[in-house]
Amino acid sequence: MTIQKLAGYIDLTLLKPDAVKDDFFKLFADAKKYSFASICIPPSYISLAVIPSLICQNKVLIYRMLI
Repeated sequence: MTIQKLAGYIDLTLLKPDAVKDDFFKLFADAKKYSFASICIPPSYISLAVIPSLICQNKVLIYRMLI
């Protein structure tokens, strides 16, 4: 099984309260490079995730967590 195929089954998550923009840009780049199934980020960073150059060809899904 290739790395990309395996990554397609994994959700990539970054929920650290002290994460900064650069951490999220690295997460987005990794998600795109390895074709992860999804990413999980705080709602305040969703606007960064939808920058066209960061979106891969896969479906982009945004889930809203209700707490």
